[in-house]
Amino acid sequence: MQAQDSLKQLIFNADTILVANQISDTMVNGVLMTTDKLRQVYLLDDENVLTKFNAKGQALFNYHSNIYGPPAHIDATDPFHVLLFYPDFGRVILLDRTLSAQDEIDLFNLNLEQVSGVGLSNDNNVWLYDNFAFKIKKISRRGKVLYESDNLIGSLQQEINPNFILEKNNWLYLNDPEVGILVFDRFGHYSMTYELKGLRQFQVLDNFILYNKDSEWKTFNLKTFEKLPLHDLPKDDRTQIRLEKNSAFLLTKDQLKFYKF
Repeated sequence: MQAQDSLKQLIFNADTILVANQISDTMVNGVLMTTDKLRQVYLLDDENVLTKFNAKGQALFNYHSNIYGPPAHIDATDPFHVLLFYPDFGRVILLDRTLSAQDEIDLFNLNLEQVSGVGLSNDNNVWLYDNFAFKIKKISRRGKVLYESDNLIGSLQQEINPNFILEKNNWLYLNDPEVGILVFDRFGHYSMTYELKGLRQFQVLDNFILYNKDSEWKTFNLKTFEKLPLHDLPKDDRTQIRLEKNSAFLLTKDQLKFYKF
């Protein structure tokens, strides 16, 4: 079943899926959750321990460091390269598939002192938004600038402050809670803005965006711009949901649940 079909099933049968098809759960004090295309889950708990689970709920690896506190963003778009971002310290840490630290980028040392959002590129480099230069940049793991956009003030007519960047299907999605989701091509050319404001995170699935706003889960159709509520899902800002292929993952205030459909 494709992700889009899974999403449609979740929309119309959420109560059934999240009762009948649960395969595993574990007690956690989860703060942040994300997933990868291999249906693996990455959970950050309240002690800054990042744990990787397989689709059946079995813990595989973990990473723990309190040097910079909790990461503001975790990008597991590539299951073999996981990105952690610590904006207050200007640090990007890149982990391998076993959650062992491989590279650390000191953005301040690269004269990138005003970077609010970063994300993995599909060639395993790093996208960032330079708030001082008003540019999207791609840098290597050694800090070399591989690409940078033009100054975006002219095309946007405003300053932006994205908290993360997601690359999906050769598009860049910059999430600015005050402005919405800004969409660029992979050369940094501005395309459009989806006025989905106040988001901490979201997931792009084929032609849909899955997001939580004001304790209500919704989908946003990228073709029709239609918003649809997801019925019978927990109405809690702390609840997080991710979909990958024929699996769903639900993080509540004290449990991580695994579903298959």
